[in-house]
Amino acid sequence: MKRDNELSKPGDNDSALVGFIQAVTGLGVSDKRDMLRDVSHLVQRSIQGHLATGLAEEYKILRERSRIKEDYETTDQCRQQTSYIFNAINSDGAIDEQRFRAMKNIFLNSAQETMSNRNDRLPVVLMKICSTLDMGEIMVLETAYRLNQELMASEDKTPKYQPMASRSWLELIATQSGLGVEDMVAQYEQTLMAKGLLSKRSAGGEIVVDSNYHLSGTGLKLCEFIKNYEPDA
Repeated sequence: MKRDNELSKPGDNDSALVGFIQAVTGLGVSDKRDMLRDVSHLVQRSIQGHLATGLAEEYKILRERSRIKEDYETTDQCRQQTSYIFNAINSDGAIDEQRFRAMKNIFLNSAQETMSNRNDRLPVVLMKICSTLDMGEIMVLETAYRLNQELMASEDKTPKYQPMASRSWLELIATQSGLGVEDMVAQYEQTLMAKGLLSKRSAGGEIVVDSNYHLSGTGLKLCEFIKNYEPDA
């Protein structure tokens, strides 16, 4: 008789479950201890499959609507961008779904060739930059971009752009992004300035809320590729 603390082996009643885990994950699972150890890999693969399938479906729909040309897959631009996307969802760590969504939007905008063309290097450069960002950095960029768009669309005739105290900008971004913590936004501001996606502060420490709402030219262009994707247009 099998002792209570004895682990099941292949051939026992649960061998079908072990086989299922092996088939889905591609992992060699020999007993329950291995299965529990590798369950995180199963979850990871499930997320990977969901994200990859979603991207493929959106691409297919755009192809069917003639918004993407049939030969786009043959371009270097497509090959290089999909390489970054593949790496983003096949890392050993947790998948940053916010970053994946941003990269997906850049790719699908590029593929439609309305904001650029297949010979442009810009989409690949933007994809590479986006691959280095984390969720919080993307939230800060997208919030600044949205506030800028709202400011541009405002019918208020007063001057739209003027210096803003850095603390005021941090407070506004923290509130509008949902992050809620100014110190956290301040950390993201520093990394984004170092990456050239936010403009530098003035000598007095103020943020010049110019036509980009503290976004640099590169940051603005990145946000345009991320936020201007409309799958149902």
